[in-house]
Amino acid sequence: MGGSKIIFTSFVTPMAALEDLVKSIKKKDIKGTYIFYGEEPFFIDYLADLITENALEESERSFCQNVFYGRDVNMASMRDLCMTVPMSFTANPRQLVVIREAQDCAKKMNILYRYLEKPLDSTILVLVFKNTKSLERKMPTKLATVFKSELLKEKDMPKWIQNEFKTAGYTIQTEAVQTIIEYSGTNLERIHNEIGKLIISHPAEKPITSQDIQQSFGIMKDYAIFDFTAALGEKNAKTIFKILDYYIKNEKVWPFELLVGILFPFFKTLYQIKLAQRIDKSMPNLAADIGMAPNSVWLLDKQQKYTNKYTLAQIENALTTLAEYDMRRKGMAGSTLSYRDILFEMILKIIS
Repeated sequence: MGGSKIIFTSFVTPMAALEDLVKSIKKKDIKGTYIFYGEEPFFIDYLADLITENALEESERSFCQNVFYGRDVNMASMRDLCMTVPMSFTANPRQLVVIREAQDCAKKMNILYRYLEKPLDSTILVLVFKNTKSLERKMPTKLATVFKSELLKEKDMPKWIQNEFKTAGYTIQTEAVQTIIEYSGTNLERIHNEIGKLIISHPAEKPITSQDIQQSFGIMKDYAIFDFTAALGEKNAKTIFKILDYYIKNEKVWPFELLVGILFPFFKTLYQIKLAQRIDKSMPNLAADIGMAPNSVWLLDKQQKYTNKYTLAQIENALTTLAEYDMRRKGMAGSTLSYRDILFEMILKIIS
């Protein structure tokens, strides 16, 4: 009977466990059962795709690769499939069985538990749970590689972005990293895809600049997001509503969720600066406390000037307002406002 080591990891700690797992998959050291779950879908999909690409040879895939979706799975048939040695012309026959969206069949997963306790060497089983904080306690994981994908924290974003470029053989300037974060927030899938587009035409020996990011990510469309955050920071109503009018005309480029995802960390940083000012904490010390790299302190210095325009209570109001309208936009608070109306109402509430 086969098995593999257990990997429990979290992105509040260094991402060495993820890197080790990726390396082993790329070396085709793939065996046993893999269970991927957590709240950050990007890493879950990335690992599942990586195994699908590397587990079998091209000639084996037609007969030995099986991909299912949880809503369509007959769990008894799935158990029987996993316990079947595949027909193959190779000396060591193997099959790949992937269940994507496994959360949709989680209530029936117990039928598969006996197999998980005694898996076959010839079966590579991948269970992909999306947006799932925890696994069913009774699920046997002793012989599985278990990976928990947690949401990447803001302070870890610069390191992850730099690593994305480093893996591809590129370097990126610190200001360019911040440009990505200001524009895309923590949308890892978007950032990953945009990086892939950028490096196709960019010389590897030339460092990535902020201007490169703006041009490649499509930020230079009359207004960049940092024009908007600067206008909010200054409470410049004329500029704010001029930019809002542009966003409303380009909703597909600037969806509500993207704007909220960018504005929340902006006001959160203002809140942290405001608290630090109360106890005379320096910006380098604040940067260290919140996990920012020493060479990124200039970002706090840049935002510190905006705190003169807001009281602590007003910043708290901005954060709660963003959370409230995000829920309303998602229909959780019974809102029927249009994109234009909800955006204008939210911003008015923040700056008034």
